[in-house]
Amino acid sequence: MEWHGTVSGPKGNDIPFGIVERFGPGGEWELYFDTLPLVADRAEIGVLFQKLAQP
Repeated sequence: MEWHGTVSGPKGNDIPFGIVERFGPGGEWELYFDTLPLVADRAEIGVLFQKLAQP
């Protein structure tokens, strides 16, 4: 199951978010939140992704 929507917060209005719920290969329950835009703007997210891409 996936839920997507927008919320308002300190970083602005219509901020996208996502929640993913699934069962893993062994039947374990997994829950993921994509809420980074709620705490970081596009420039901050870009810097974070650059740091992840470095060897």
